[in-house]
Amino acid sequence: MLALLSSCGGEQRESAAAQVDEFGFPLLQLEQAASELSVSLPQRMAETPAGDEDPDDLITNVYAIPSTFFDYGRLRDLDSLSLDPFSDKKTAKQLFESYGVVFGPGTKIFTGSATKELVIRQTRDQMNAVEAILEEINVKALGASRTINVRIEIFELPAVKALKLQDEANSKADHKEEWKAVMELMNKGNARFVTSATAGAQAGKRARFSDAQEVVYAVEFDWEDPNKQRDISGLFETRDVGTVLEIKPVIGDDGKSVELAYTFEYHSALPGEKRLMIAIPHATEPVEVSAPVFHAKKISSELTVADGAIRIIACWRPTGDPEFKSRDLMHIVFLKVDLQPVVSGKRFP
Repeated sequence: MLALLSSCGGEQRESAAAQVDEFGFPLLQLEQAASELSVSLPQRMAETPAGDEDPDDLITNVYAIPSTFFDYGRLRDLDSLSLDPFSDKKTAKQLFESYGVVFGPGTKIFTGSATKELVIRQTRDQMNAVEAILEEINVKALGASRTINVRIEIFELPAVKALKLQDEANSKADHKEEWKAVMELMNKGNARFVTSATAGAQAGKRARFSDAQEVVYAVEFDWEDPNKQRDISGLFETRDVGTVLEIKPVIGDDGKSVELAYTFEYHSALPGEKRLMIAIPHATEPVEVSAPVFHAKKISSELTVADGAIRIIACWRPTGDPEFKSRDLMHIVFLKVDLQPVVSGKRFP
């Protein structure tokens, strides 16, 4: 970015003084500009020597931005090389100036949808204001395109400890302290991680995570001749056995909370089998059939969670493993919700 801007000096200023952009730099010829734009913005910055006019406290930040950033406030796209002086679209510099950001000596700004980067060279104080504005754009203007990540974690620990943590969490909106307590128990060997599931979706969209195997089983039987089991026909269904998470998140009116509808199903063991004796009308003897035994735990709920919050959503006894009967264990289930920022950045001091 800075290499592109600083290259527009000397002889070019004298020959094209009448044709300058909003930064006071002469407009480049199409071929030269296209060549410059093919260079990555961080590379341009690295190639740019510091100007004598730059204050000592200037820093350069590079932000990754979505294409929707240009729709906000009707921004002009400098990468399109469409510098129509009669356009009613703002430049990124004008957008930040409308919020009160001051661009003094040595400060610069560059943005474009082709690179999907916003580069700003500013003082540290003004950069704080820039980041506050970007956060506002994240929350309000670009909310619909933000991704909400939902993560569920299951831990196994002694029942008395799990019930105590659940009781302590009942009066709290955020259960980070209880989650940290489980981490400490794991470090001491008194708890173990069982599994996790993560799903991400844009606001108002659905997402599904599945780490499961399909199990086919019969739900109905029909005998043409009840005394001849070889004439059995059945109706079969399929069920996912494992870990399944489905979500539909919506960002709250404050832009910082999430209204989450979710369904979570976890099987603590593979299905078992039980034999059933079924009495058939007009048959002389009952018929033996096999039926699956699922060790499933399922939650379907809707709740409002703050960005970055952790919640305990369940506590249950696992089944299906002989070890579960011999030990007094419980599973505690945490849910985490995080709003991903649309505009993110890195700093070059």
